[in-house]
Amino acid sequence: MTSVRERGAGITLSTPATRTRIEVTKSPATGAIRGIPVASSGTVPKEVGLDRKTLTTLGFQGNAGQVLVLTKEQLAVAVGIGEPGTADAARLRDAAAAFARAVPRYSSLSTDLADTPGVPSEAAAQAVTEGILWRGTHTTSSSRSLRLPP
Repeated sequence: MTSVRERGAGITLSTPATRTRIEVTKSPATGAIRGIPVASSGTVPKEVGLDRKTLTTLGFQGNAGQVLVLTKEQLAVAVGIGEPGTADAARLRDAAAAFARAVPRYSSLSTDLADTPGVPSEAAAQAVTEGILWRGTHTTSSSRSLRLPP
């Protein structure tokens, strides 16, 4: 049985059968692999550590469902969400699934995808949770995982 309960600034989802626990909170979990939403145009979040030109050179345009695994002080993943202001719950679900599939060996993931403008917070949190839980089974035709060269 899956249980969902509100806790402080977020929602905790626990599935005892698989021992999966997902927390949707306002701050990233310490030590977690971070999924950073990047739109296909506009400003690149500073947490990515690369500018748009460099991302494009690496083959990452920020298209919906596209991911780029970044290695710096801490492993992070740039997660494409498409054009700014056009995301909906389905796109967030696909982006979260692409993020989780990009780092399959890690059990602690953290992302700001649920804060994407234009999607109500409850619907966004649910979509991101579903996407992460679907990581092994859900794919989209636009999903593409890239890694920084060594």
